[in-house]
Amino acid sequence: MGRYRRDRERRRNSRDSDYRRRPKNENPDFPDFPDFPDFPDLPEPEGRQHVHNYRGITSYDDRHRHRFEGQTGRPIHNGDTHYHNYQGVTTTDDGHQHHYRGRTGPAIRTRRGHTHEMAGETSLNDGHRHSYGERTSRPIPE
Repeated sequence: MGRYRRDRERRRNSRDSDYRRRPKNENPDFPDFPDFPDFPDLPEPEGRQHVHNYRGITSYDDRHRHRFEGQTGRPIHNGDTHYHNYQGVTTTDDGHQHHYRGRTGPAIRTRRGHTHEMAGETSLNDGHRHSYGERTSRPIPE
């Protein structure tokens, strides 16, 4: 067994024992994710429905990284700003993939509309998880 494989197995075994002690999320589609914070969902004013595209690369963990891309959901208004939910699956790298989901940050005004920050961690798979942090595209009217 090569040094890389032996070190990798040692890291996996130590992580697995810590992971089993943590409480599990009841949602079978996205295990290991916290619930979304409570935001009131208010309807989008007529004619302003939009989404955002996003793409990025995860952090480098366990000697690899993953790519991800997708489109946010429709706006969720809260006071004088709004957020978007997003979810997806990373590319398959090193023989596995990860799920991710989250809610963007509030709208950040730009000269060409606005954007949102999105950051979080992927699901635990193959004994590790990755972090990510990107910005969405400008608004895409629906």
